[in-house]
Amino acid sequence: MPDWKTQQAIATVLGALDEKIELNGQMNEKLEAMARAMFKSRFVDFTRTDGAMPVGWSRRTLGEWVDALSGGTPSKANPAFWSGDLPWISPKVMTEIHADDADAFVTPAAIGNGTRLAPRGSTLVMVRGMGLHQRVRVSQARREVTFNQDVKALVARDIEPSLLLFAMLDAQADLLGRVESSGHGTGVLPTGILLAHPIAMPPRDVQREMATPFDLINDRIAVAREESRTLAELRDLLLPRLLSGELRVRDAERAIEAVA
Repeated sequence: MPDWKTQQAIATVLGALDEKIELNGQMNEKLEAMARAMFKSRFVDFTRTDGAMPVGWSRRTLGEWVDALSGGTPSKANPAFWSGDLPWISPKVMTEIHADDADAFVTPAAIGNGTRLAPRGSTLVMVRGMGLHQRVRVSQARREVTFNQDVKALVARDIEPSLLLFAMLDAQADLLGRVESSGHGTGVLPTGILLAHPIAMPPRDVQREMATPFDLINDRIAVAREESRTLAELRDLLLPRLLSGELRVRDAERAIEAVA
């Protein structure tokens, strides 16, 4: 075990990583809140003015804007389906705006054998689970993912993916009020109710222009999340090496400077 002075130096070095991770999280919370408010102003409140739709806009059900995919669980008894490279998402990891963590990973063989593939940019919505009575979780897939039976994947058909994401984030409170109970306290959001949710949008060419600030915010959040993951992995790598004396504090500082 290193002496007290070295322990303090280690704590200072690694504490800087934790501070940067925390700052990234705070920044992302502010960016998401800003995008939510902007969406509400430009797409929700705006379309309610005097009870009339803006010229060229249309209000349709969610099911008319997207293709909805159901997920599932490949057989755990078949090792050919598991330990691959494709993330398998459940509501447990849908705690933030992007679903970029996973419970497990599956192989391409699992697609069509218990689960489905959702393309990058799909919006994932929790539709079943104990926690559904507290919050309807909504996250965007930032890469191709598979997903379990407690999740619906909404694939944009006639709506920009980033606008779909923020439309569903805006819909969370309304959908929460429509959650039903199904034995042992499990919450269920019926597909018919989910897909009947109304969304107002302009024509696609106008959508593309209006989606630009949402795309930029979304990408900025993704960059910060990726940086935080890199920093956390570096912290976890450095700590045992520093405590064992295998790595000097000065060398750790250089490694941090290279990525921070």
